[in-house]
Amino acid sequence: MITTTYRGPSVKATRKGMCPTCRKPATRTATFEATVNPYNRRPDGVPKTWAEVLVDVRARADEWQPEPEEFEHQKCAAARLAPEPAEPAKVSTVRAAATAGFRTAVRTVVDFTADHSLPLTSMDLTRDGTETAPYRVFIGFIPSTEIVMWARAFGLASANVDDGGHCIYIRLRHDTDQIRWRVDACVSKPSIGDPLGGAAVTWSRDRNSRKNGYGTVTIDELEAGLLRAGTAVAVAS
Repeated sequence: MITTTYRGPSVKATRKGMCPTCRKPATRTATFEATVNPYNRRPDGVPKTWAEVLVDVRARADEWQPEPEEFEHQKCAAARLAPEPAEPAKVSTVRAAATAGFRTAVRTVVDFTADHSLPLTSMDLTRDGTETAPYRVFIGFIPSTEIVMWARAFGLASANVDDGGHCIYIRLRHDTDQIRWRVDACVSKPSIGDPLGGAAVTWSRDRNSRKNGYGTVTIDELEAGLLRAGTAVAVAS
């Protein structure tokens, strides 16, 4: 494919004016151009010559006259269009009240874990919004050796158990002191044997009596089973 590039004359025009904002001199420049090509013709149909096209371009340049607002300096326009400076603002009362509640919840979590010698290296604390437990705290996945210690601190009699395929999830859910706690642990399945050491898990079953992948286990059974399976159980120091 052959592409033809047409060239033609260009004329630069300059106009002087006054910035309507600061009333100081301003200059504007524009370039006018056209190509000499078979389609740029005179009224009689003959293609225009370079000189004839140049006459047209100069005529356009001579006629050009910017509008008064076009002489406004860029800095003047930026200053004119800039927003009004903002005044210092106080934190909303709603945010302040929520902050106070959040700080109280953090202290509750810290105090509880300190009183029970529970390891705390991370947590996700969010607003729940319910009257019984307005905050949720997810301690995250802790080592399986510590799950019994957390359950004892909560005073729980049992824990939820989920069969995740490659591991058994032990899940603790407990409400205390305006906090809805969530603590999870994962017990990896060995190549041979029961990861829970034969602990008596009460599995949920469907209407055909087939075992579902979730159930419950008492904390005493869980502790004894973990020890039988060779998993150490941490105690408060």
